[in-house]
Amino acid sequence: MNEEIQKIIISEGNSKIKDSSSYDYLNCLTKTELFKVLSLYRLSMDDVIEAYVLENKSKKQLIKYITENLDKVMEINFRYIKNKDLNTLKNILPKIIEKDFDITEDNIPFTLFTYLKKLNLSKFEVEDEKIKMFMPKEFCESFLKILKNQKQLKDNKKMTDIFDYICALTNTYGIIDLDNLHRLFKKDMYDIDKDEFIKTLSSLDKVHDEINMFEYGDNYIICTIDFMDEQVAVNFYEEQAGDYTEYTKEELALIKNGTFIRKSSHFKEFTDYINSKFELTNKDIDDILDMLVMEYILTASINEENANKNFLENASEMFDLSDEEIEEMRKITSQIYADYPKWIKRGAI
Repeated sequence: MNEEIQKIIISEGNSKIKDSSSYDYLNCLTKTELFKVLSLYRLSMDDVIEAYVLENKSKKQLIKYITENLDKVMEINFRYIKNKDLNTLKNILPKIIEKDFDITEDNIPFTLFTYLKKLNLSKFEVEDEKIKMFMPKEFCESFLKILKNQKQLKDNKKMTDIFDYICALTNTYGIIDLDNLHRLFKKDMYDIDKDEFIKTLSSLDKVHDEINMFEYGDNYIICTIDFMDEQVAVNFYEEQAGDYTEYTKEELALIKNGTFIRKSSHFKEFTDYINSKFELTNKDIDDILDMLVMEYILTASINEENANKNFLENASEMFDLSDEEIEEMRKITSQIYADYPKWIKRGAI
């Protein structure tokens, strides 16, 4: 992961980190970058006039607005951080304040790194194989204060639950329109006004990589990250057929975390076959299922021909087996896929 983070930092312009106040830090940002700091805050605004006025402020006015409303801005930015990343954030903030924090292989989740970077809440610099991280002391202190606030923690957990549920639906259907997503959400989670739901979706789409949200006429379509191109997503959505097959929240969770495949009657056949060839631990088998079987299922959900081709190539690299043995693995995997919700059929098996 360290190498991936380094590549991202260098490709987007390696920052030269300077110790500075929040004002000096913000002053080093462009007006476009300042709007990223405010992006979630702007989406949360109920006052259309206030949002319009903010949109038309000068850079100097934006900096003044952020510094004067820092805690409010940070409360909104905090709300959408993934709940599982909060402990890490709590642990690294004091070190960042003391200027004693470099990113290593395992001390910051990739999801937290990308989140802070997308909102321009931190700067990162690669120097002599080290990845330095800087966040203004005022930002850190605001986050630390929020981390002690039970209401803010509850709001954060609520947003993570919403996001997990939406990802479960997109993993099940590939693509789903806003009206049906809203309908299923109200059935399984809680009642929410449609306009408020759109605001929440827009915020989640802005800061997390797992979903994409595209306009579709007077509606929206929400899809997995597998659909990076808007036109590809629209074409696929228009080819989908049938009503949405509805699953329980428990089944949706299994689909999201990749363990729904264990319900397939062919799952044991696959694991037995693997075990007959190698001495593997349960973790080894889980890794194979994730890297081979789930990869096949996700690719086949869009294009089965590509899934078959990729499986043969990947399995050949992973295992010292004959072509016939690898083909047998592929056949069993395709049978597991036959027992899995199909995106093109809107979740039908």
